Amino acid sequence: MCPGGEVVAAASEHERLVVNGMSYHARDGKNANSAVVVSVLPQDIESYNGNPLLGSIEFQRRLENAAFRAGGKDYFAPIMTMGDFLGNTHGREPTRVLPTYRDGRVRPADLSGIFPDFVNEGLRRGFASFGKKVEGFDAPFAVLSAAETRTSAPLRILRDPERLCAVGNARI
Repeated sequence: MCPGGEVVAAASEHERLVVNGMSYHARDGKNANSAVVVSVLPQDIESYNGNPLLGSIEFQRRLENAAFRAGGKDYFAPIMTMGDFLGNTHGREPTRVLPTYRDGRVRPADLSGIFPDFVNEGLRRGFASFGKKVEGFDAPFAVLSAAETRTSAPLRILRDPERLCAVGNARI
């Protein structure tokens, strides 16, 4: 949770879009933002070239590319109102809560098209759960931005300090 925060760009690859949240020291921005994380289990991911770890990276890349495409292929963040996402509709423009991402470089999109069904359902359950605990969390006018795909992980990828490539996998 970032009180008084904003959504920022966090992509590290061409044609991938990643968002993250942050707050300035004073935490006096007009919005608060947070991420809701959905568990992705090994059985949810196909291996890549026979390697399940590389499959998880490929899964992440596919989501980030889908977010890039949903935003219009110009690094605008795809957004959707909570009411549209929970109601399986789309098209409403934000009204009461306005996006903070890159000075408004956002595009309304159907975020459910970015994620597989199990992620969409996990998000819907998470929003409903948080909405019972934090008043307004699942308000229909809240704005969702996609995709925040970078969280802590139990996997560390070692990189060659000169080439900045994964050790032993120069073509990843």
